[in-house]
Amino acid sequence: MQVFAYGQTGSGKTYTMGTAASVKEVSGKGEATGIIPRSIKSIFAAMQQSRADYDVTMKVDFVEVYQDQVRDLLINPNEDGTTRMPVIDIRESPTQGVFLEGVREVEVKTETDIAQLLEAGNGHRAVAAHNLNDASSRSHAIFTLTLEQRRKPNAPPDSKAPKFLKSKLHLVDLAGSERADDTGATGKQLAEGININKGLLALGNVISALTDRKGRRHIPYRDSKLTRILQDSLGGNSETLMVACVSPAQYNQEQTLSTLRYASRARSIQNSLRLNSKMSAEEEVLYLRKVLIERENEIALLKEQLGAGANKGTNNIKVTAVAPPSKAW
Repeated sequence: MQVFAYGQTGSGKTYTMGTAASVKEVSGKGEATGIIPRSIKSIFAAMQQSRADYDVTMKVDFVEVYQDQVRDLLINPNEDGTTRMPVIDIRESPTQGVFLEGVREVEVKTETDIAQLLEAGNGHRAVAAHNLNDASSRSHAIFTLTLEQRRKPNAPPDSKAPKFLKSKLHLVDLAGSERADDTGATGKQLAEGININKGLLALGNVISALTDRKGRRHIPYRDSKLTRILQDSLGGNSETLMVACVSPAQYNQEQTLSTLRYASRARSIQNSLRLNSKMSAEEEVLYLRKVLIERENEIALLKEQLGAGANKGTNNIKVTAVAPPSKAW
């Protein structure tokens, strides 16, 4: 699934998405503001209900498309520039679809883990001030949650329940469309604005091609890194939600109308959804290795406890024979 906010600069996209939310706002007990913090709370609530029957794994990656280059926001370059930023390539495979090669993907256990990554990544994002916004985003940010669920061997039999399910949630905070005359941008900021508008234009062209009633075959996903990354979400196996952010000011009327036309075209996109219930051979091997390491660690801990009990002359460790689990898939 994908949720993205679109609109002119200064229209409230980052606030709507919650990209700049703090750790306290995301992991606190109060009501969170923004789509990302609310999504995190909702997902973890659902995970708690499914853990009885499923082993659940969640991973996070956070990137930005700046000057049509993909940058990893979860890697902190040193101020002196000694940390070399990894080269992130956009790849495609029959099993994974479009994916980022070289991006850092972090496994998370709690809401606080995600909140810390979100806050840290947002701190690395490119921002600058201009006439319309004191902290204008100079890049398109993509915060991705990948959720994998594997049915436990001891779960109650259910022929309708999938044994494996993989899903992705792209939460996209687009940079705002800009007019140089309005922003007063020059030099580097002007170049950034040009690249921002190029990415948004490419996104608009993709949306137009997907909604073309004449049956247009070619979809220009490769015209920009942004549309290439979001290819599966825009015209593939995904449910997509667009949030149109507009300004009530009369002098922004033309930009507001442009945003609404953009949203109107996006509403006509029709995607076909299917369950990602098949695990690739590589994913199965990685999962089994992870389970094996966990079991080895448990055995080592039990041996240590048994040894400590034997040295004291007592053994309070209760060992129960357990039958080996049946194959999960």
